[in-house]
Amino acid sequence: MSRRIPGQTFCSPTAHPLDRTTHAVRCALIVDDDEVSRRLVAAHLKKLGVMMVHEADSGASALALFAAEKAPIDVMICDLKMPSIDGMRLLAMISAAGMAPAIIISSAIDERIIRSVELMAGAHGFDVLGPLPKPASLATLETLLAKHRAIAVAAQNEPPQPIEASEIRAALDQGAIEPFVQPKVALASGHVCGAEALIRWQHPTRGLLLPAQFLQQIEAAGELTRMTWKVIEHAVAWCSQWRKQGRDINISVNLSIAAISDPQFPNAVHDLVRRAGIGTDHLIFEVTETNAMHDVAGWLEAFSRLRMHGFGISLDDFGVGFSSLQQLSRIPFTELKLDRSFVTGALDRPHLRSIVESTVGLAKKLGLQVVGEGVETLADWRLLREIGVDMAQGHFIAKPLPATAFEDWTRAWTPPRWNPV
Repeated sequence: MSRRIPGQTFCSPTAHPLDRTTHAVRCALIVDDDEVSRRLVAAHLKKLGVMMVHEADSGASALALFAAEKAPIDVMICDLKMPSIDGMRLLAMISAAGMAPAIIISSAIDERIIRSVELMAGAHGFDVLGPLPKPASLATLETLLAKHRAIAVAAQNEPPQPIEASEIRAALDQGAIEPFVQPKVALASGHVCGAEALIRWQHPTRGLLLPAQFLQQIEAAGELTRMTWKVIEHAVAWCSQWRKQGRDINISVNLSIAAISDPQFPNAVHDLVRRAGIGTDHLIFEVTETNAMHDVAGWLEAFSRLRMHGFGISLDDFGVGFSSLQQLSRIPFTELKLDRSFVTGALDRPHLRSIVESTVGLAKKLGLQVVGEGVETLADWRLLREIGVDMAQGHFIAKPLPATAFEDWTRAWTPPRWNPV
């Protein structure tokens, strides 16, 4: 049993019929100077099967508890406005001490301030599960804890050790590293209008690996350009096949710095597309703002050549960087993709909705198509359609699929109803 800390209360382990493994939270800490709020959250946590719940009425007592505890605290639910050490300072101090519980911000202050604090917590290295408005809702808390489970599962799936360059080269040779495709759907009509090629590695012992688990190793092995070309070749072949089947579907490919640094790249990809018998407008290259800030002169030349050939260029993760408007002003983009952080929750967050509406208005004036990423719910779909976003992409529509499964999916796809039920 944990030691008692002055200013801190402790709830003993409590058995509960709910399966706590649904959220993987064994130990939680509530930091709030309001006793009523603390007790309400503690009661919710026990109902959700959390076995150990700690309460602290100040930042100082929370720090003392961290120092005294031997078992790790999985989740900290933290208020922001507290005397002496407020929530923001507490997060910075916990990070500096090398401790990293997942974070839920529970506060009644302006949601824009909460969002800024969440971004700060993320910059400190915390997994931020989301906001918990006051008074705390059991359903909202359950949803947030489920995110912790997803993070824990993802961490377990990470490669246990570095991947050797020889293994990467062999996988590329054997075709084990290849793209999946995720559909993009026109919101006005509900028709499948495009897809994005997303690289995956079907590893013989580690299972299906996502880019975050191996992309840095591919770059370190000097194989990033080779991998990019493999994705482009697959994408062009699929697009050609879809066209022969009478499907007017374009395809997007993420463009690496290594590939675009080659001055021959625009002409080489133009020759590839021409031999495949498809139009250059059916291939879109996606670039993040961070990448576009490297070697500005070289990128501007490459983008200009790609656009002269008729290829599309998409600014990915629009809005997450600090110079997105500058990039729009100097690079001949044809499309921008709204980052999922603006799409998710926009229905319930007026400031996010305003950002999306303003971005769509700007894009229309610049003649750009807009894609909403991270569409996870029917509510997301309906909101983006209402605002005037052109295309949607996300798990509500479909997860990334193997090319053969994508073809079956397109035949079975039925767009959701527009009018709310």
